[in-house]
Amino acid sequence: QQLCEYKAKYGNCLVPRRNTTIKLGNWVKNQRAYLRKYQQSNNRTSRMEDRIKLLNDIDFVWGVKQSSCAEKLEREIKESDDSSSQKP
Repeated sequence: QQLCEYKAKYGNCLVPRRNTTIKLGNWVKNQRAYLRKYQQSNNRTSRMEDRIKLLNDIDFVWGVKQSSCAEKLEREIKESDDSSSQKP
């Protein structure tokens, strides 16, 4: 619920650890840790698979570093497109 509200307000699921809602930042950090443990384990549970699917459905960012690079690249492409469209 709080993550959906955060996404609606900020347009992404990149909740900083030191967010005004510290609990939400910790929760997000824990979800990423749970995924790493899940991927390393042989114990596949439908509960975790459902959680992963729900988070993926709202574009949850599992890897912050990966997301930062992807967002930077998208911005650069958009800026390049914008500047080329302004040329006569």
